[in-house]
Amino acid sequence: MGLWRAWRAAGFTLHAPLPPAECLARLRAEVGPSWQVFGGKAVVGRIGRDWIWLRLRGPAMARNAMQPHLFARLHPAGAGTSLRARFLIHPLVITFLLMWLAIAVILLGNLLGAIGGTAPGAVVLGLLAIAAALAGIVVIGRHFARNDRAALLAFLETTIGARPPG
Repeated sequence: MGLWRAWRAAGFTLHAPLPPAECLARLRAEVGPSWQVFGGKAVVGRIGRDWIWLRLRGPAMARNAMQPHLFARLHPAGAGTSLRARFLIHPLVITFLLMWLAIAVILLGNLLGAIGGTAPGAVVLGLLAIAAALAGIVVIGRHFARNDRAALLAFLETTIGARPPG
């Protein structure tokens, strides 16, 4: 999965039987602040006026950057609430991955220039090694967070009764 596709993941809709104000009140009561390091609640994030940004709390001092975050906007839908949601990688993670990729490419160019190795094969091999290292970081991080999506959906179902429509 490409980095951009991972960031712009497909959205989905959930429906909760409660009105938006009640959904937000229940979520505020059950979601802890994301900055709290020790203790706290299993789900952390931010709750806005008509949106939520949630993630699962990991072990203290061991946050997984590739962990999915659930972002959703809440809209009134009859007597209940419609949540238009998607899972995202945090935008700072994408920014830092691209930054590290740029730094690695610049260092590779300087290294090859310093040793006189500007052969196209050496450049391609170096770029492939950098790409493989970044892909490995993403794959390992996503593997450790493989159950987070289901856990966040279960949290929404338990807290506000949110389920897929139909």
